Parts: sequence; structure tokens; C-alpha cells
Amino acid sequence: MPTFSHPLPSTGPDEVTLTLARQVGTLLGPAFAAPWTSTVKSLMGADLLAYGYALKGGRETNRNALRNAFVNEAKELLGELEVVYGLAFDPSLTDDQRRTRLLVKARAAFAGTPPNIITALTPYDLGQPITIRETTAVEALSPEAPFRFTVYVKPDVAPTSGASFDSLFVASRLAAIRATVEQMKPAHTSYQITTTDPSLGFFTDDPDSLTNNTVL
Repeated sequence: MPTFSHPLPSTGPDEVTLTLARQVGTLLGPAFAAPWTSTVKSLMGADLLAYGYALKGGRETNRNALRNAFVNEAKELLGELEVVYGLAFDPSLTDDQRRTRLLVKARAAFAGTPPNIITALTPYDLGQPITIRETTAVEALSPEAPFRFTVYVKPDVAPTSGASFDSLFVASRLAAIRATVEQMKPAHTSYQITTTDPSLGFFTDDPDSLTNNTVL
């Protein structure tokens, strides 16, 4: 493509509009001299900037339409995608957290693995990583044990003796955690949510052991 040196806009409302306006002017050729500077104006220059602005808007519209086709980049259609994937709207989540939840849910169609479940639950971890403990066949005391796993979650309030499990959580947060695990876990498995970190061990020889709400 030949390079022309005829007058074109050198300033504009923004860099993208200016760049597109100059590209249009270059394609039109030297017969379309269109100066537009801080001191020199022309009708042709104004036309080019108008074309540049229109092209910028069209490109952004196309970009938005394409972006919403992918759950990890969706914005305007976040709510609709959550409905499609069966995720309840949670006003406490940021758009980035909602996109992460959608992405993991989409990937779960291929593998509802512990790492994927943990990633999906990250928006609800209260700053303390959620962990999953699986039972291996070697340590299992029953044939069903290898098909059960435990999800450790930080409670919203500190456990106290005699407190029910559900009372340790904000209801909407606990419901979201349960719904996420239910949707993602393999069909042949079962799970239990606990507030006791499995890596720390568990003892029942003191009055604060909370055996009524903790996985043994």
C-alpha cells in the first residue's frame, strides 16, 4: 500500500479515534486533504474524526458481543450465563469472582476434580484457603469410604460448644458452598462440609470438641 503524506488529523478526542481517522484518510488518498490540529481545522478533518469515532464504536460493539460469548470475559450477559449454568445470583460477589465461578462450572463438565471444586469455592473462602480431604483405599475402614470426601471451610463465626453447624455460617454463603459442591462433585461420591481443618487432626476428649458438627 502506498504511503501518503497529505494533511491528516494530528489530534483527536482519544487515541483510538485519531488512529482510525488517520487510517481512513490514508485509504482515501491525497485528494482528501484533511488537516485537524489544535490551531488548524477543516471540514474534511472533522469528517475523518467522525468516521474514526463511528468505527471505534462499531469495533467496541463487536468486541462486546464476542466477549460475552466466553464465560471468563462476560460482562453484560453475566446474569444470563449464570442462569444457563444453574448458578444462583450472589450480590456479594464481584464481577471477577462471578466470572471465575462460571469458568470453573464450565470446566467442571469435563472434570469435577478437587482442585476445580476448590477454585470454584475460592470466592467464599474468607481469606483462608478451602481444602478437600479424600479418603484413600488404603486408609478406608469401609468400602464406601473412598467415595466420600470432606470439604474444610472457615466458618463465619467462631465455633462454640453446643452450637449447631449451620449457625456458624451466614446462610447465603453456606447455601452457595453446598450448591457449588453438589453441582460439581462426581455422581458416585458424597461429601461432608466441616469447620475443622483435617490436616490438624481431631480429638474428642475435651468439652469443646464440637462432635455434633464436625466430621470425625
